[in-house]
Amino acid sequence: MARNRCRARRAQEDPRHQAAAQRDRPRPEGFQARHRGTRAQTRPEAALSADWVKSGKVQARITEDGALEVRCTGLTTQTKYYKTLLKEFFRKEFPPLRPGYGDYSVHIMMEYTGDPPWMDLDNLAKALLDSLTGNVFDDDHQVARLLVERRQAEREGIWLLAEAMG
Repeated sequence: MARNRCRARRAQEDPRHQAAAQRDRPRPEGFQARHRGTRAQTRPEAALSADWVKSGKVQARITEDGALEVRCTGLTTQTKYYKTLLKEFFRKEFPPLRPGYGDYSVHIMMEYTGDPPWMDLDNLAKALLDSLTGNVFDDDHQVARLLVERRQAEREGIWLLAEAMG
């Protein structure tokens, strides 16, 4: 308890210590992180908000179940485009997530109009998983279940859902 008071006092005096003081703040009643491990809790504001965080072509949210849902409008056959786009989004716009430990389930859906694009779904999955590394999970070897689909839709884009298993 004394440690928390010291951190709070240091946070008032020095802005570099504000992050440590915020980490120790009490969690809202009923809040449960879905991830495992000590580093695996999301910020309460992000976890309890049903609103989408939008920036450019990307929007994301934390669902009520604690899963991360991401939508990206538009399609390109250059899958590495998605990796940099989502990495920048998570770095700049989305509330910081602490990567969790344990197994994860990831569902990826590529939606297209007209003829299906010449895109390897495995390359798309790799780019998207790489963009989640360090934000949702510590390493992509933690993905125990991976489902990648292609379907025709009214709008082109990518939809992704990542959640902790168990």
